[in-house]
Amino acid sequence: MCGKRFFLGMLVMYLGTVIISCTSTGSSSNDDLFIVKESSTKDIKGTIFDKSIKIYKRSPTMSSEVWGMEISFIQRTSGDITANMIYVLYLGEKWRFYDKIQIKIDNSLYEIPIENPAREVRSRGNVLEQFNVLLPQPAINGLKNCSSIIIQIDGEKKGEPIQIASDGIPKINSFWQNK
Repeated sequence: MCGKRFFLGMLVMYLGTVIISCTSTGSSSNDDLFIVKESSTKDIKGTIFDKSIKIYKRSPTMSSEVWGMEISFIQRTSGDITANMIYVLYLGEKWRFYDKIQIKIDNSLYEIPIENPAREVRSRGNVLEQFNVLLPQPAINGLKNCSSIIIQIDGEKKGEPIQIASDGIPKINSFWQNK
């Protein structure tokens, strides 16, 4: 049990590092919502399989308060261990100090504490906050057949609720169907 927790912790930290390097390039538009990416990485313990779906991206031009945010669902598998997560990356002018994420799937609300988010000051004084949280199994089951998803990320200031576009819900449902 302790070995699996250690492995999952290492997996989450590794994933954050990989995602930073992958998200540093690309467009700042909403055109890439609901895109599924798959990859595999050879590791000393075997092959690690990653599958992700980017579900939300706010461009820098939309607001000066929260000017860059990406949210993705991720599944990572290595051997018989699977981690199902939500990943958030925020880049802006002000610290948010995120400490919890709330996900409302249809009428079920899941509140997940954020532990050990990565925070750093970037070029020109911009700040970056990013984190992964493990999704509870009931939330994953709900994502398979839901008709609405609202995500709210809170910190020192209450975040605004993000309603996932209705055209993306079937894509999210199918992403989780085989899980």
